[in-house]
Amino acid sequence: MLHATDLVAGADSRPGARALFAAGEQSHAAEFEHVLFANHGEERSGWLNDTILTDAAKSLGMNVAALDAARASTASDALVDEVNATMRAKNYTTTPTFIITGPAGQYRVANPMNLSEFVTAIDGVK
Repeated sequence: MLHATDLVAGADSRPGARALFAAGEQSHAAEFEHVLFANHGEERSGWLNDTILTDAAKSLGMNVAALDAARASTASDALVDEVNATMRAKNYTTTPTFIITGPAGQYRVANPMNLSEFVTAIDGVK
């Protein structure tokens, strides 16, 4: 099993995470994340804005008003805080961090630079 985690860090990250959790309420989290990453701007540039989020939601046929309400809620903010706290508690300090789990245990791959890091991890948990 593969789990991917991202630490919510930059100015774009928090609103993006809130929108992603809100998209999940409409069962579109994975697709929403894919659209955002396919249109990703320069890191820490402020590229992620209401227009990008609305366009992503519309492209997936989502209820934009419900997305906006959910991402503006205190519940989505609390969820971002909870994810950050969990990641800090597990000492996940880089993005992305992948946890590869198999019969032989777990293997952490932090900020991978090439496929061989995943091959090593997968071989290690078989």
